[in-house]
Amino acid sequence: MDEAVFTSGSNVELTTVWSFNAMYEHRWNPQWRTSIYGGMLGVEYDGAAKSMICATTVTGGKVTFTGFGSSFTPTNCDPNWGLSQVGTRTMWNPVPDLDVGLDLGWTHLNTAFAGAAVLGQNGARPAGTYTVSNVDALSAVFRIQRNFLY
Repeated sequence: MDEAVFTSGSNVELTTVWSFNAMYEHRWNPQWRTSIYGGMLGVEYDGAAKSMICATTVTGGKVTFTGFGSSFTPTNCDPNWGLSQVGTRTMWNPVPDLDVGLDLGWTHLNTAFAGAAVLGQNGARPAGTYTVSNVDALSAVFRIQRNFLY
């Protein structure tokens, strides 16, 4: 995350970053426990910072960024973004110092760059016009954990 944005001869424009998280765990008995957790994070740039970012390189009325491994030309220049996450975890403790568990989670990335973007070739990905949009991800993790306490 950027803490600030500046260009040569300009003021340093600070970003606004906020977040909150919450978690609750319920112990069903000494061997079983379930938790639920969630949180949100947002990164916001003021008008001056957006102008600096979006004025990186202008080609044919479009902004082109070059720090992404290849050129990136979005039709909508707004660097604000946010992240949300919700998940649950259930753990079983069959014997002391051994945990067996399952974690399930959902993560949502919210971008203000939404729209079409022209990307240059990067590795196996061909150059072309791509759609920039919000992204959702589901995750599941099964784990067996042995704790060694001294």
